[in-house]
Amino acid sequence: MSVTSAETYEQIEAEGLLSATRWIVYKWLYHHGPATAREVFAGTGLHTHHSARFNELEALGVATSTRTRICTVTGREAKEWKLTDALPGKLELQARARRPNKRELGAALAELRLLLRLSREAGRPDNEDLVKTACWLVQLARSKR
Repeated sequence: MSVTSAETYEQIEAEGLLSATRWIVYKWLYHHGPATAREVFAGTGLHTHHSARFNELEALGVATSTRTRICTVTGREAKEWKLTDALPGKLELQARARRPNKRELGAALAELRLLLRLSREAGRPDNEDLVKTACWLVQLARSKR
């Protein structure tokens, strides 16, 4: 690693400029050099659901995909990631969809039941199956909370 990247690494660490999981990926790449995502996962104990961290590190400007090569873990062609000498820039993430709480699910279920009643009163059996399915889905989501 160059002096600049060592200084960058130390500043990112000292100032806590990366979230915990991004830091794990960044630190591993710093100490082990370019690697595929699965090689990093194998070395850190992270799981494949952390794959987005690589694209986030790239969006922050601290990592880049250099080439594709055969991964030593999977034996398949994969992107190889390496660090840049840059400090993290601003990352604009899309807001995650929030799971509704029980009160909101209850309100949705009440509204669906009203639609079902109105559909029956209007003699619209084609809507009834759709509304029944939606009610069932809301009840299922509510029971898992």
